[in-house]
Amino acid sequence: MTTEPPADEPSFLSFDRAFHVKGSTLAEADIELLEAAKRGAAETLHLPSGFAASLGMPDDTEFAAPKMVIHEISWVFLQDTARIERIYNFTRRHAEMVRRLRVKHQYSWRAIAETCHQVWRGDWDPPSNQMIGMGICAAAARQFGEDSNEPPWN
Repeated sequence: MTTEPPADEPSFLSFDRAFHVKGSTLAEADIELLEAAKRGAAETLHLPSGFAASLGMPDDTEFAAPKMVIHEISWVFLQDTARIERIYNFTRRHAEMVRRLRVKHQYSWRAIAETCHQVWRGDWDPPSNQMIGMGICAAAARQFGEDSNEPPWN
């Protein structure tokens, strides 16, 4: 039996497997995000039409997200395509490192981005940008003929 949270209490939604596996490595930003969700500290986020429906929710569902998440999404979409492609242009050795962190050590997407930012001297902001971490995992998974949205990646 599952129990739904009361409608007036904030809930946290994440498709990142690391949030659901005990012992996963979370970035400090992940922990801050969880704490913000508990406090209900968020702004309304308007997402593209059809997004809520893809989650099995009414299409007019409003989502609330902390400023950090809105900043991450904005940063990714405001960058030029060449810069984004440069971030993902890495070798098989880089892909092996990312796969080890994500699959073996259960790093969250933010922890992946933060670690890659440090190791590769990344230029994205914030260093723990979840969208960048997702993209890095997707690029790494492609090097192995795998899908980063499917096991063992997520």
